[in-house]
Amino acid sequence: MSSAKTRGISLANKCLILFGSALVAILVVALATPWIRSERVVDDYQLEVAQQLASTVIFDDNRGISRPISMKNLITGDDPEGDGSNDNDLIVGYLDWFAIESNLPPTDQSTLTSQQEIALQFKQAFTGSAPASYLFLPERITGGSVYIYAEPVPRDQPLSTSNLSGPTISTDGPMTPKGLAIVLRSTQFGEGLLSTTRILILIAGVVAVVVSMIVFRIMLSRLIFRPVSRLQSVIEQVTEGTLEARSKLKTGDELELLSTGLDDMLNELTESQDRLQRMNENLDLKVAELAEANVGLWESTRFKTEFLANISHELRTPLNSIIGFTELLHDQAVEEEDAESRRVRYLTNILNSSRSLLEMINELLDMAKIEAGRMEVNIEPTSLGDVIELLMRAMSPQAAARGINIVADQESELPVVETDPGKVQQILYNLLSNAVKFSPDNGHITIKVHSEDAEAATGSANNGKVIISVSDQGPGIPADMHDLIFEKFRQVDASHTRSHMGTGLGLAICRDLAEMLHGELWLDSTEGEGATFFLSLNLLYRNKMPQSLMSDQ
Repeated sequence: MSSAKTRGISLANKCLILFGSALVAILVVALATPWIRSERVVDDYQLEVAQQLASTVIFDDNRGISRPISMKNLITGDDPEGDGSNDNDLIVGYLDWFAIESNLPPTDQSTLTSQQEIALQFKQAFTGSAPASYLFLPERITGGSVYIYAEPVPRDQPLSTSNLSGPTISTDGPMTPKGLAIVLRSTQFGEGLLSTTRILILIAGVVAVVVSMIVFRIMLSRLIFRPVSRLQSVIEQVTEGTLEARSKLKTGDELELLSTGLDDMLNELTESQDRLQRMNENLDLKVAELAEANVGLWESTRFKTEFLANISHELRTPLNSIIGFTELLHDQAVEEEDAESRRVRYLTNILNSSRSLLEMINELLDMAKIEAGRMEVNIEPTSLGDVIELLMRAMSPQAAARGINIVADQESELPVVETDPGKVQQILYNLLSNAVKFSPDNGHITIKVHSEDAEAATGSANNGKVIISVSDQGPGIPADMHDLIFEKFRQVDASHTRSHMGTGLGLAICRDLAEMLHGELWLDSTEGEGATFFLSLNLLYRNKMPQSLMSDQ
């Protein structure tokens, strides 16, 4: 039985179907033997009755029993002394051997009549070196079937012959019988007896199947179906949300173990649900506390940002005045005195320190704007060649003062980039400023600009990129500092005796600005062999799609 057909059938019906099928198969096999044997029993009974009647013909001297029978009577089933009808169920008589021999077919005859066939069977059975003691066979006659029983009558057996008539008895030899005692018995009685027996067998089988199914159904209902139904009811209640339902079976078998396990699992589930509810309540409290803390943190950040912006603005105003007056005094001192004079050197130190302080204040102000989300991006078509040329002119005096040579290596036709030129200039200015700061005197700085592929170079690729690199000959950056160097207030030399001043915000601001431009900033450096910083920009500026909270990290 396939699973598609058994799907949806209850356990009780499945058990009844399987048990009923097995029971029917067992009963069919068990009743097959008496079914087949019943036919043999009826035949044996008919044979026994025929033998008794034949003995009466041979050994009884009652003249009313011994009657002559012809071969024709064997075929038609007529009573030799009756009215010619073949409605007799029993005919007993004597068949002379001469009648048998007279009906034997010639040796050259191919087609035999019914009388010839029976005569031939009699001769083959009762003559020869090993004659049979009797012959019992069924035959079809006019109007039905009969059992023919034939038993040879020895030559020395006397018979009551007053009723016997016919030709002289043949004397073919000492082994030839005098004649045959014949019993013709209708099969109607035997067939009726056989049918009755088989009907009783069928009735017994059906009754056994029905009674067994009823008993089996009652036993299964008490032992299995009711406990399983109870378990199913509990599961349905739990599915509907009633976790207090319990089965509590007391059957003393595996079903009780299953019930106990289910109840224990439900108890554990209830306890887990209670614990989870308590944890959720605690989590709600923590979330509320965290929300309050976030509000306070946001307020603190806002106050810090406003403070930095205000204090930076207040510091830049007097500092710009100091730088302006110092430049006037420095230029006047250079005109009036020698460049190596003490006055010129002092004014130069004041001017450099003031400019460094102004740069630090600007970095703090930019970082405050970025953290507050007030840094705006103005996208427009930008020529990177013009930006780099402007930066080289601005950095040339500072580099020339130390004998540092700045070289630009760029493609002949750079594509126009959609970006914020001010932000790009600020990033490259910080990178060039660091390169000049950390390069040795009479060193070499290289600025390279190239497109990522040939299509990007011609401007035909919408997803192309332009990569700008700034290489110096400074001390380099250790490999373990490549990521840390972009964090806020991080410097390679963080000691108090470092030779280069700075807040450590320059590279952090550069990376934040690069992310605002949808670009990337990274470095390639080996300690003692200089450093190269790379800035990658997309040709087309596109707003980034918001990232799903459920996406893989």
